[in-house]
Amino acid sequence: MSSSGRGFAFASCSAAGSAVCEMSRKRLVGAGCDPTTVVALVCLVEGVLGVLAFVVGTGAMPVPGGEFWLPALAAAAASALTTSMLAKAYSENDISSCAPFNAALPVFQLLVTSFVLRDEARLPAHRIAGVCVITGCAFWLAKVSLTLTSAFSHRP
Repeated sequence: MSSSGRGFAFASCSAAGSAVCEMSRKRLVGAGCDPTTVVALVCLVEGVLGVLAFVVGTGAMPVPGGEFWLPALAAAAASALTTSMLAKAYSENDISSCAPFNAALPVFQLLVTSFVLRDEARLPAHRIAGVCVITGCAFWLAKVSLTLTSAFSHRP
């Protein structure tokens, strides 16, 4: 399999796995668990399983140097905060009204990468257009879904 095919396969598996994780978090929070506790315990389990998979896969456990820790801790804190907010949003709203904000993630990544970090030297216009079309369609589907849901829920 070519590297782009493998990358697509990994991204597809990641998207499916993320959807399962979000539904599981929603169910746990809906069952009365505190959103912050759910996120903390899930992240702990993910970390332990990730380290075990790495050690089993490579047979080693390298300890990163000093330059690793500040960005890693900042990323972990931001991830915990945003995941907690998403779990809280899922517990208080229908998942179909929250999902478009996850669909907006590529737009935010595009903006942060291009304009804040200046990581991408030059993005092709078709990639920018693709991100915008996908995100716009996700918001449109959510709006249609909410309109249909409210229309059917107000029936006598």
